[in-house]
Amino acid sequence: MLSIIRACAFMLIMSGVCSSALASPDMSAHHKAPLLQSDQALQFEAWSRATPGAVRTAAVYGSMTNLSQQTISVRTMTASNADRIMVHDTILADGMMRMRHQESVTIDAEDALILEPGGLHLMLTGLRAPLRENEHFDVTLEISVLDDNELTEKSRIEMTTKVIVMEVGSLGPGSAESMANTDMSSMEHHHH
Repeated sequence: MLSIIRACAFMLIMSGVCSSALASPDMSAHHKAPLLQSDQALQFEAWSRATPGAVRTAAVYGSMTNLSQQTISVRTMTASNADRIMVHDTILADGMMRMRHQESVTIDAEDALILEPGGLHLMLTGLRAPLRENEHFDVTLEISVLDDNELTEKSRIEMTTKVIVMEVGSLGPGSAESMANTDMSSMEHHHH
């Protein structure tokens, strides 16, 4: 009889161990997903305008869509055709449109950020060659998970995307209008 009680007790203990081991994945589901994957983190449909003459600066526009379930921070790294690439925002100060440098942009989970003329954009400086219509160039971005308003070091990845060059003054894919006659001389760039 004692051996039957021991066997039953052993079976009860083991079933408790097994059920708690099986339950542990469910318990971990309450934690945030730890890592981003480049093909599932950000979709960036990017475009730029052809540059006239010897202009050595250009802007990159488009839409950045956060495909992940986490808030992300996006920072510029490199452009294949320029010495430097930065995030700029356009602000009105003292009656003039000015460009203000930002270290990064934040995009909430499953949200999108629009980069557009007269607003937020990526600024290329030190172009190595003029941008020609229908050509492409690469931009590399760094994407990090923003957890409790702090960057998570272990979830930092790089992503490279192609930027299509459109005509001078274009307002982007699908736009019939252009800004060829817009006076851009009233904008100033400030680097911090």
